[in-house]
Amino acid sequence: MKYLTVEEEEKFFQTVKKNKTHSTLFQLMLDYGMRISEIVRLKEENVDMENRRITITRSKRKREPTNDYRLTDECYRKLKSYLKLWRKKEVVKAGNPYLFISQKTAGVNEQMRTWNVGHLFRKYAAMAGISKTNPHCLRHTCAVRLVSKGLSQWDVKDRLWHSSVISSQTYVQLFGEEKKEQDRRCEEALRSIG
Repeated sequence: MKYLTVEEEEKFFQTVKKNKTHSTLFQLMLDYGMRISEIVRLKEENVDMENRRITITRSKRKREPTNDYRLTDECYRKLKSYLKLWRKKEVVKAGNPYLFISQKTAGVNEQMRTWNVGHLFRKYAAMAGISKTNPHCLRHTCAVRLVSKGLSQWDVKDRLWHSSVISSQTYVQLFGEEKKEQDRRCEEALRSIG
C-alpha cells in the first residue's frame, strides 16, 4: 500500500502549488481521503464556505451515500481562492456545476474525467521525484496521518467512509509496522554511537 511520507507530501504540494485548480483538487483528496470518482463529482452546491462545510457523495456506499465535514483550514483557504477564479469561467456561467472542469475533454469544458486526475497526479508526482504512485495514495496518506496522530480505526472508518472497520484496521496495522521499523532503526543508531 503506497502512501506519501511527510517529505513526499511537501514536495508534491510544492510542485503543484502554482496551479490553483490542481492544488485545491489534490488538497481535498488528501484531507478527506476522497476517491477520484468522488472529487470529479464535486459541485459548488457541495461547498458551504460561510459555514465552512463540505458534503461529499461517497462512491462506494449504497445507503447514506453523503457525508458532511468541516473544511480544514488549508482546504478552506485554497477553496476560497479557487472559487473566485472558478466563478469567472464561461462554462460555469453557462450552468456547469462541477468544481473541477476539464479544458481538454473533446474540446469543450465539462466535468473533469477520472483519467485526467490520474494523469495530472502522476505528472506532478514525477516532477516531485515520487515514483510508482497514483492518486489513490492520497487516500492512504490521509488514513496513515490520522492513525499517526492517535485516531482510532473507528475514526478512520468515519473519515474515509469505509463500509467496514476491517478496512480501517489495515492502516492501524501499517502504522504499527512502520513504528516497529522506526524503533529498530533508532535502536541501531543508538548502538552505533557508543
